[in-house]
Amino acid sequence: MLISPDSTIRIWVYQVLKHPYFETLIFHFIALTSILLIIDEPVLSDQYTKDCINLITLVLSVFFLLECLAKILVMGFCCGKHTYLQEGFNILDFIIVLVSVIDFFFSFFDTGFNISYLRAFRALRALRPLKLVSKNQGMRLIVNSLLNSISGIGNVVVISILFYTVYAILGVQFLKGRVGLCSDITYTTKSDCLLAEQSWVIPPENYDDFFSSMLTFFEISTLEMWSDIMFQAIDSASEIDVARSKDNRPVIAIIFVTFIFITTFFVMNLFISVIVSKFQEEKEKTEGVAGLSDEQKEWVKI
Repeated sequence: MLISPDSTIRIWVYQVLKHPYFETLIFHFIALTSILLIIDEPVLSDQYTKDCINLITLVLSVFFLLECLAKILVMGFCCGKHTYLQEGFNILDFIIVLVSVIDFFFSFFDTGFNISYLRAFRALRALRPLKLVSKNQGMRLIVNSLLNSISGIGNVVVISILFYTVYAILGVQFLKGRVGLCSDITYTTKSDCLLAEQSWVIPPENYDDFFSSMLTFFEISTLEMWSDIMFQAIDSASEIDVARSKDNRPVIAIIFVTFIFITTFFVMNLFISVIVSKFQEEKEKTEGVAGLSDEQKEWVKI
């Protein structure tokens, strides 16, 4: 509301921002910023390298600040339908620039106050590579799809928890206290083992309580060493506090095989289905065909 929409300066700045060379320059600067974040390690001791990194980072921060101000000049700041802060990716961009300014202020100025705890803002420099998301249309499409999938994914999470709960209860019922082993395998019961001053070893993947059982089945759902956990359960004892023995209860394998089929092969694929569905919706919105019927979409393609 300070500069008219047909201002010569405003139009010229808009043309600069939309120029392909300017966009390419932004991409290269973002890549350079990411490389600097990789090089700037806490163990870096060479002062010359530190000074070079700080100088280049300062120049890039000033450039990104000028880009932010140029966009605000063209679009307006916050009052209006299409102003700078009305778009989510611009808000992300603005936060990153603001963090850079705060980082510069704390790094180069002595305020006279104890601001050591505020230097944690420097960790937020890791957000800088996210500027690439706001610049690339394909990345924006993917991020929007993920954000819009949250509600659908929440429903899938509830379904997953229900299955985990069922199998965690089954684990407690059939395997509680039955996967332990004495450090001296000559003792077959927990009481004899402890009387002999030996230790009763319970594996991390156990079913002695509901939460341990659920955690074990969650680990199985990742397919990380799941067969070892299953064979350990197959060796489980028929009674509580008795040492497990090889292939004592092969029928227990049914619990693990059905769990893999239901959760890993079915429920987990629901996550992918939700995200792909939202991605297709976002793509159609971007292409302007979201409100068309299938027949109309075919006409558009023709």
